[in-house]
Amino acid sequence: MISALLQYTRDEVFTRSLRVACSTEVIVAAAVGITLGIYGPAWNLAHIKPTDVSTALLTYAAIAFGFCISGMALVLTLPNQTFVTWLIREPIRRKSTNAYSDLLFVFSWTAVCHWFLVLLAFLLLSLGSDHTDLLKWSDTRSWRTFVGILFGLTIYSAIQFLLTVITLSQVGRLYINRIEREAEQARED
Repeated sequence: MISALLQYTRDEVFTRSLRVACSTEVIVAAAVGITLGIYGPAWNLAHIKPTDVSTALLTYAAIAFGFCISGMALVLTLPNQTFVTWLIREPIRRKSTNAYSDLLFVFSWTAVCHWFLVLLAFLLLSLGSDHTDLLKWSDTRSWRTFVGILFGLTIYSAIQFLLTVITLSQVGRLYINRIEREAEQARED
């Protein structure tokens, strides 16, 4: 397991690390996480029980994770070989990857983000059991930092999930256009 994780990190994540780290999603998620860690006790959200937050996050993350794995399986089993070949050969401006590899990465990265969200939700469930409120002004800096990171990752994962749904829709549109072109060419021949 460790070697597979290291290989994924080296071959997939590091290849795209600049694009991932400098994305709008990361900036928005970091801003939300930092703001929640600092000012969170003043928000209504602060009065939710950590167990309720964990339950909601586990439910959401499980659904999103399943969607990502299903989407990845769908992309890996595309029935039109010429479409897959076209995606593989489609160069991406100034990037060392191709469109098919990036498509698979969108699904796998979103699934990995939700897997981390599951881990943090379980950690919240175990660490937050003695808290009646998620955040209070009297909470330690480490607890507020943890909650800020958890919510930052939640926001990042939710945005990433939305982008994954949009990406699947875009691939569907490309696939339909490709099939229509092939059918048109077959009629002309």
